[in-house]
Amino acid sequence: MLLAVTERSNVAEARRFASQAAVQQGFDDGDVGRVAIIATELATNLVKHAGGGEIAIASMMVRGRDWNCWRWTRAPVFPICLRR
Repeated sequence: MLLAVTERSNVAEARRFASQAAVQQGFDDGDVGRVAIIATELATNLVKHAGGGEIAIASMMVRGRDWNCWRWTRAPVFPICLRR
């Protein structure tokens, strides 16, 4: 899943995008809320500090555990990964 974030108006869209992905992955309500906060911060920082970019959300299994990772482009940083 990939979402372009190029202006401040995309921040709310990024929050909804990430929340929907978390619900689809079976996160409980508390974790969905935390995902929404992370997505809001990522999107805001992309616009504010990197001039825009993309947020990618991926789900993977590592050693029998589900992980959901967020990464963003145009910023030299590591992805944020959450274990379910």
